[in-house]
Amino acid sequence: MNLKIDPFLLHYTILGYSVVFIAAMILAGWLSDRIGRKPVVLAGFIGTALAAYPVFLGVTLYAHPRLAAAMTTHPVTVAADPATCSRQFDPFGLTEFHGSCDIARRAVAKLGVPYRQSRRVTGRAAQVEIGAAVIPAFEGGGLDRAIFTEQAKAFDGALAAALADAGYPARAAPETTNVRC
Repeated sequence: MNLKIDPFLLHYTILGYSVVFIAAMILAGWLSDRIGRKPVVLAGFIGTALAAYPVFLGVTLYAHPRLAAAMTTHPVTVAADPATCSRQFDPFGLTEFHGSCDIARRAVAKLGVPYRQSRRVTGRAAQVEIGAAVIPAFEGGGLDRAIFTEQAKAFDGALAAALADAGYPARAAPETTNVRC
């Protein structure tokens, strides 16, 4: 998920976490000399695994509270037949995805909005559900490149408008960011 927060705030947040991380490394080194390395490493793995999800939720809540509120009140779901969804791992940008599921997931991800995926009746095009709003995707296989591009732009525009109507902000407003400790 892309929080689209102010770069100035982001750099100072990373600096703050880096200072805390360095202090934790020094403490872990001291502690490993006292009780051994295995317990310290194991505690670090377990602590990281348990803290990761709540930390990311907290960052979203404090850095972009309007996004956190929209995610709660109007969750986004991509409803599609799982058989039509492909793995979207394309590190070089060479693969073109034309299935309705892939079109819907790409569009939602491109806007930086978290979503979940649910099963849909086989043989029907995917759709994006934002709260009660439903935006149907299109099947792009076999379409001419120009027509595909035109339909993709129309779908992206309809999706962006529905997200805006549901309260999803385009970017984080610096005045709403809660930076107090």
